[in-house]
Amino acid sequence: PDGEPSPWCYNMSDKCIPENDKDGSRYRGNIAVTVSGRVCQKWTSQSPNSHSRTPQNYPNGGLEDNNYCRNPDGEPSPWCYNSEGTKPRWELCNVPRCWKTVKRGVYLDYDLEKTPLEIKTDKAVGSYKEVAVYFYTARGDPAGGFNLHFKSPVLYRLFWCRAGSWKKLHTNLPSTKEKILRITLTRTSGVRLKIQCNGVEVLNVLLSHHTCPRSADWGTYWNREVKKIRFYIHDDASDFYRPDTGVK
Repeated sequence: PDGEPSPWCYNMSDKCIPENDKDGSRYRGNIAVTVSGRVCQKWTSQSPNSHSRTPQNYPNGGLEDNNYCRNPDGEPSPWCYNSEGTKPRWELCNVPRCWKTVKRGVYLDYDLEKTPLEIKTDKAVGSYKEVAVYFYTARGDPAGGFNLHFKSPVLYRLFWCRAGSWKKLHTNLPSTKEKILRITLTRTSGVRLKIQCNGVEVLNVLLSHHTCPRSADWGTYWNREVKKIRFYIHDDASDFYRPDTGVK
């Protein structure tokens, strides 16, 4: 768009971990803090931690004269040595995954019980837009799902629960334009669906005969293992999504 000699684009590996980079080995951004907040040690330094992960031993690892989080040796994600001289000696970094554009009506492989789902939207409360995500098993059997309706206040419903009735969110969404929803599904003490928005919990539901009083077969669906998701074709609020794989 700006007169360069040939087409070009921004390198997203400077900002986040792209979809096809499983362990973040290609990440070349400048995050230099571990998950617990410790500043990273320079890869060219042997103090306070002596080590063999040097630019000479890993010439393609992005270990130039910097202290940025990197993954030269096959760890689960980018990491670095602790510059404070305290334990732990090294630690993983919380480098985000890149956002992917939402494709509606498409089955997406996604293990929601293993990895929380993040959805980005810029839709305002009162816009009457909707987020709608269905859950499925590996072979495509329905396994739950939810719907957020951006009325004022925002309403929600759980698929195959309450026979389609709407209820108010436990806490309304923040007023900020950009909103990041974090969806978590757990089974440690029953089936529980949680939704956060910009770090604030707005929904926390333990599914049962009490929460789904008019849906006798809710357990048939929600007790199935979720391995796929699908953004509903009438979802007009979800803009982007990504797995929340950061180490907390």
